[in-house]
Amino acid sequence: MRRPSLPIVYFASALAIVVLGDSLLYAILPSYYSQLGFAPIQVGILLSVNRWIRLSTNYLAEFCFRRYESMQNDAK
Repeated sequence: MRRPSLPIVYFASALAIVVLGDSLLYAILPSYYSQLGFAPIQVGILLSVNRWIRLSTNYLAEFCFRRYESMQNDAK
């Protein structure tokens, strides 16, 4: 088996950190909001804003991916 290229390793590492952070946000924040100094409504707003940001950045990521992919195909 070949070793993955360095950009793949960077991308996988960044994605793992993002997914871990997002999972912790949804798992810990609703359970320990009072110890963190939040009111329940603030937790709901924070999680909602997080979801909207993720939805909008998914489209940006798709655009960048398609553009990078087409640039790679043009270079061949």
